[in-house]
Order: sequence, then structure tokens, then C-alpha cells
Amino acid sequence: MFIHEYTDEERREVLAAKRKLREDEKELLLQVQLMSYNTLIKDILAKVPTAKWTEFKSQTTYKGKIIYEADNGFAELWFRNDGMVVCSDPTTGRRSKCETDEKIFNWIAQHPALSDDIDDTQLTGDMIDEISSKILKVFISNPIEKFKHQTKVVGRQTIFSQKSNDFFELWYRPSGEIFCKTPDGKFYVFNKLKQFERFLKANAKLRIAGEQ
Repeated sequence: MFIHEYTDEERREVLAAKRKLREDEKELLLQVQLMSYNTLIKDILAKVPTAKWTEFKSQTTYKGKIIYEADNGFAELWFRNDGMVVCSDPTTGRRSKCETDEKIFNWIAQHPALSDDIDDTQLTGDMIDEISSKILKVFISNPIEKFKHQTKVVGRQTIFSQKSNDFFELWYRPSGEIFCKTPDGKFYVFNKLKQFERFLKANAKLRIAGEQ
């Protein structure tokens, strides 16, 4: 029986053809996923009741993201314009690219959401002074800087990150809601006390014992 031995050029052509086939299949999957974004988002929000969808005003690269609190931080699912959904690990920040629903839901299963804490305390405006004072005592931070006009924002407080050699900002709103921007450019909004405390413990650097 004659067995054909491929030349180097033929091997390159075969590998190139297989690579092209894989790329075409992936492109098709992405197109299908892009067209089903609305259904996919609804399915994820139904599966993870504590998750929140944010649609971006500027959609140059991403249409929006889903965020939910997992047991080790906030998991994020970024919806790209080309149909790819990029899932970001709460602890390592490692990003997993998912071009199918199956991959996305497998990733969510590996990063389960915390159950909604019905006993959590709603943040209110009269709690701002107590919270900001406690942060100053416990974490490496600066005192709250209160603004002259407090219609939209009562004040701002900076707090040192334990994950990067930089400060991040907390913005206190009259309603008690706390808006946070971290050094890596991520944004979080908190309206529950225990959830906010978990975030601080995971992201803010504690003062040395006895340091004030």
C-alpha cells in the first residue's frame, strides 16, 4: 500500500486549511451569539438574580457588562461588539473568552454568586459620617472631603488599595449610596452595608495595629 508522504509545503497548506476552518467556525459562533445577546442577557439575569446589567453609552468595543458578587469578589461578564463574551475572575482578574452560551454558563457555575442577603442593611444618608469615620480608623485612608454643594454628592474619601500601590475613591451620595472607582478603572455602586464591608475587606489595606 502506497502511503503519501507530505512535503513541508503540503504540511503547511494542510495546517493553514485547518486553521482557516477553525477560524470560520469561531466566527460563525460569534455571529450567532451576537444576534442572541438580548436573550443571553435575560437568561443570565434569570440564573443569577443578584446580577446587574449595565449598557454602555459608548460602545466602541463593548456593548455592556454583567456584574454579580461571587464568594471571592465581583465577577464580571463583558459583552464585546464582535459577539465574544469575556468573563473576568474576581480574584486573579484572569479573563476567559467565551464564544458559546455553554462556555459562559460553565464559567458562571465555576464562579457561583453569593445568595442575596435579605438581612443586609440598606445604606442611608445619615450613615455616611459613621461609615467614613470607621474607614479612617480601620483602613489606610484619608478623612472624608465634604463638598460645599451636596445635591448630588455629599463628599469623597480616598482609601489605599491592597491590590495595587495606589489609592481609590469612594463617593458618598445623599441617599447613602456609595460609588467606588478603583485604581484599575473599575466602577462599583453599593447600597447595602454588608456587601460594601465585604468589598472593603477584599480591596482596602488595613492600618498597622495601633496606627491612627
